[in-house]
Amino acid sequence: VEVGGQKIGLIGLVTAETPEITINFPGKEKLQWRDDYAAIVNAEAQKLSSEGVNKIILLTHIGLGVDESVAAQLQNVDVIVGGHSHTLLSDTYKDAGAHIYPESVEDADGNPVYIVQAGDRTQYLGRLDLQFDADGKVTRARGDTILLSRYITPDPAVQTMLDELAQPINELKQTPVSGNDGQTVISQVMLSNKDCRIGECAIGNLISDALRAETGAQIAIMNGGGIRADINEGPVTIGEVLAVLP
Repeated sequence: VEVGGQKIGLIGLVTAETPEITINFPGKEKLQWRDDYAAIVNAEAQKLSSEGVNKIILLTHIGLGVDESVAAQLQNVDVIVGGHSHTLLSDTYKDAGAHIYPESVEDADGNPVYIVQAGDRTQYLGRLDLQFDADGKVTRARGDTILLSRYITPDPAVQTMLDELAQPINELKQTPVSGNDGQTVISQVMLSNKDCRIGECAIGNLISDALRAETGAQIAIMNGGGIRADINEGPVTIGEVLAVLP
């Protein structure tokens, strides 16, 4: 595309797991799926570069953890606008953990690749402002996610009713989780869910071990996509458990 007299290259990338995680659709069996993401993107970026495009944006639906891994192998890509893991990257809103906006990963040539993602369900809108030099190198990257509901004025009567209904629930969510010994459960580290959709993760192991312990089963399997949030370092609350396993 051309914006303000500048050529901007756009490359799209979806997860190779798409056939397994989507419903059947006409022609699905005719499509080929590859997971050598970096090689695919670099080939397309090279084509764009040969056409004089020196500003390239990669639109992905592969998850933040994979975005970060792929970014380190790329060439000529400036920005990754990601999805799939529903990760909220923000300097302002920390609902999903201590993520910054934008993240930065060095590519194969030592240049920064800026990664952004704005959660899910259209709760947030991401804004990223970039400055480029004459050679197409990013000299400045800044922005943040915007909470869209901040521009909506609540109905006072409805808000009062919701606040009254939410009060006992919020109190319950702040209640610390106790172990069998009656002591508060404390997480020594932050347990992230960002890699759970692509492989083994610590929080997934914790949940699976808990399922085995509670049921007496020999094997427990946890769906990575069902792990919906992180557990932060410190005392674990009922609210965190509900967020992780809603």
